[in-house]
Amino acid sequence: MSAVDFQPLTVVDDATHCPVEVLAERLQKSREVNAELLQRYHDLWYESGHTWHYTHFLGVGLMKCPNDLWIYQDILSKLRPTAIVETGTYQGGSALWFAFLMDMLRIAHGRVWTVDIKDYRKTWFVEHPRITYLHGNSADPTLADAIREQLDAIEGPRLFVLDSDHSAEHVYNELTLYAPMARIGDWVVVEDTNISWRASDGSGDAGARGGLQRYADKHPAEFVQDLLSERYLLTMNPGGWLFRAKECRHAG
Repeated sequence: MSAVDFQPLTVVDDATHCPVEVLAERLQKSREVNAELLQRYHDLWYESGHTWHYTHFLGVGLMKCPNDLWIYQDILSKLRPTAIVETGTYQGGSALWFAFLMDMLRIAHGRVWTVDIKDYRKTWFVEHPRITYLHGNSADPTLADAIREQLDAIEGPRLFVLDSDHSAEHVYNELTLYAPMARIGDWVVVEDTNISWRASDGSGDAGARGGLQRYADKHPAEFVQDLLSERYLLTMNPGGWLFRAKECRHAG
């Protein structure tokens, strides 16, 4: 086959629109056909320390898969949030990523609040006029209420990134506090839904996915999982990319 005859899938014709439904179908098929391979690659990526320890943005450490970072820039470019709330700051690299994206997208008055129970920051470079660093337990209702008060003073879309303690109970408590702050069209991302600490007999902690499922069971249809956010096939947040579709009408 000559180079002229071969049309690689990486060549995209801007004049051709591919419906979302078709993309979702292709994604599902890719995952089904290559499930074993993708699981092996995921395990290798997740368990190899060099993938985590040497992930930086502008020299600042962050605990996120580069695939997921790219999805975040896609979400920001479409949503153009004026408020981002992140739980789990680590060294501040992801907060800096969000702030720089806001700069590049020229989102006027856009702000980032990032919360951690411990200060892991190692350099002054993580300071940015858009970022507010908060110290405390992200599942503390008093801290969440303080964040809510500041959000209420800002107009525009919101993005919530839950990436602190990944136990089911903590994630459920975070969702109970922050998910109601999301309005229709806003996004909530529950990170690290790929792991749990369950034993073969089903005992143990179900992890972030368990906390998310518990919340979803009590708040049916309020959030929709965005499958295309998993289109790069490797994500640390399977099922965790959510946008609000309906108002919250449930208690608890």
